[in-house]
Amino acid sequence: MLSPEAKRRIYEATRRQFETQIEKRLQTRRARQRRLGCLSILFLLIGLIISLTGSRKAK
Repeated sequence: MLSPEAKRRIYEATRRQFETQIEKRLQTRRARQRRLGCLSILFLLIGLIISLTGSRKAK
């Protein structure tokens, strides 16, 4: 049977591993969301520029 000290060590090690995994997952998700946000803003700007130049040519 394992001693309480050994059990505590194992528990803390697994918890630390679990926490780092979750943290990594959150970081990748945040990065992905940031990238998507930047892309959508870029496309909005491009669309605005195209619509502005198009309306100028029509006049």
